[in-house]
Amino acid sequence: MRRESFWRDSIVVAVIVVLGAYAVSLIANLGVGSVPASKAIETIGLILFLAVLILAFVLLLYYGDRAESIP
Repeated sequence: MRRESFWRDSIVVAVIVVLGAYAVSLIANLGVGSVPASKAIETIGLILFLAVLILAFVLLLYYGDRAESIP
């Protein structure tokens, strides 16, 4: 594995983990009442949308690197 792809993948994983932790904290606060349900649902939807975009981008990069390595 090349060093650039390792750092790129590490950054993408870190972003996904942070977004996931934020979504979990919003879900946990729904019952407490500190976060309005509509705002939490809207934010969770945005987080899921961003996660899908990031996953699609990573898959495109992965298959692009894979296609370049085939002789």
